[in-house]
Amino acid sequence: MFQVNKHNITDILSELTVKSATSAIKKQHIDGSFLPGRNNSWNDNVTPARTTSHYAIQLCKAYSLTKNIKYLQSAELAYNYLTSPELRPFDKTFNCRTEKNKNKCNGLIGQAWVIESLIHGAKYLRYNKLIELARSTYKLHEYNQNYHLYSPIEINGRILKPAKTLNHQLIFTAVGCMLIQATIDEHKPELLDFYKKLPNLALKYKNGILAHHVHYGPNSIMRNTLRLLRYPIFLKTYSRAIGYHSFNLFSLGLAKSALPGSDVWDTPKLRKLIEQLHLAITSKDYLEHIKTNSYAYAYRLVGPELLVFCRAFGFDQLNEEIYRMVSFQLDQHWDKSENSLSKNTPDSDTLASRLYEICYLI
Repeated sequence: MFQVNKHNITDILSELTVKSATSAIKKQHIDGSFLPGRNNSWNDNVTPARTTSHYAIQLCKAYSLTKNIKYLQSAELAYNYLTSPELRPFDKTFNCRTEKNKNKCNGLIGQAWVIESLIHGAKYLRYNKLIELARSTYKLHEYNQNYHLYSPIEINGRILKPAKTLNHQLIFTAVGCMLIQATIDEHKPELLDFYKKLPNLALKYKNGILAHHVHYGPNSIMRNTLRLLRYPIFLKTYSRAIGYHSFNLFSLGLAKSALPGSDVWDTPKLRKLIEQLHLAITSKDYLEHIKTNSYAYAYRLVGPELLVFCRAFGFDQLNEEIYRMVSFQLDQHWDKSENSLSKNTPDSDTLASRLYEICYLI
């Protein structure tokens, strides 16, 4: 049984990161890639872009913890794969998905995960090409000033409609903030505009849980009309919204950590929204339903995601409950025989790679 608390969490997560990275090296293919997984509950056919990106971060963190060169060498192989023509056949965005009748870029989120990994790789490997590729890929994505949303870019460079899925927008903008922190602020105006408009974009249930889709449209009349038309979907996707809530907060936590001194976080409407989102995770409804939610623990790191958010925004309330969430996740899904977070999940390859999120807590 794992007993995680504020005193031992760093030691436990550091140990698990090294164990998982060691296990990953044994699974790495000769081209540097890893098994692709199934895109969590969506069960999509995907390329190894996502899992390889996640494992590369684990490997970099394992190197920083141990100074053992084998982890850095394995990470270098992973980045060789991520920067190969196989994943960018048109020299545009990364080929993340092969599912029929779905875009191959996997929306904004597929690109965000690769860019996030490239930022980490540039830090540890000191390869300018990694950060330049991260910047150029991010820069391909247009920010729609009317919708205040980013549009995905297909692997051949075709501009798609602005992404309506909130978690896609939040992780993509978080990675944009990380790029600002690592390089220059060329994307800062549009990112700050997104966060200022977020209170108007984000739909919430009465208990403060973020809805899966944004309140989108070029004007208020269109937004409200579309909201009414999508109301049945709003009700139908409540369970999904609960499951994804921690990931949405995790993304906000990453953004705040990357731009801690920005005035945007003091914007009254955004500050109020952040407080409401925190109150949502203290609610009895959330705490009761999250353990059995079909979109939660088996696919994402609920406790660590919430802890990243709480630390970034200075929330101390509920931290003890979050440590219990971390313990619960590890008890349910850490496979001691495999030394990976791969037990009791329909998508073991993706969940095992997603352990990288704990690196933000070390």
